Amino acid sequence: MERPATMTLESSKRPSERADASDVGLPRASLASLFAHGFVGWAACGVLMGVLLATASLETALIAHAVGAPIIFAAITAHLFLRSGRRPPIVVAGTFTALVIALDAVIVAWLIERSFAMFSSVLGTWVPFALIFVSAFVTGTLLRRGRLGGQTQA
Repeated sequence: MERPATMTLESSKRPSERADASDVGLPRASLASLFAHGFVGWAACGVLMGVLLATASLETALIAHAVGAPIIFAAITAHLFLRSGRRPPIVVAGTFTALVIALDAVIVAWLIERSFAMFSSVLGTWVPFALIFVSAFVTGTLLRRGRLGGQTQA
């Protein structure tokens, strides 16, 4: 008897023999995981900024935040890529940066400060946004190259 056209060689294997998503080049990290990592990075930056504003001048807090934000996101990106580094670094960096901008706009500017004036500060918003993007992209690229470079071709 002939197999139905929808059955493939892969689907005819036992579950333990089937390739998982990572074997066929698909990302194992779900969108939820990507967004969760981005949210944790944003929250950590918020805690950093809160502590800095309570203990230092505004200018010192903004400078320290601009330095700390990319470090935080490098660590978050490393965790994501070491866990499942199948997403392109540009996608991770773009998602993290867009998420941070959106959360800052909605939660910080609109709900907390009730003003979007924070977005007029280059040091307070735009420098950290740019550095978060660069940090996530570079970290993801280096870890992805290391992971792909360590594989042998069959």
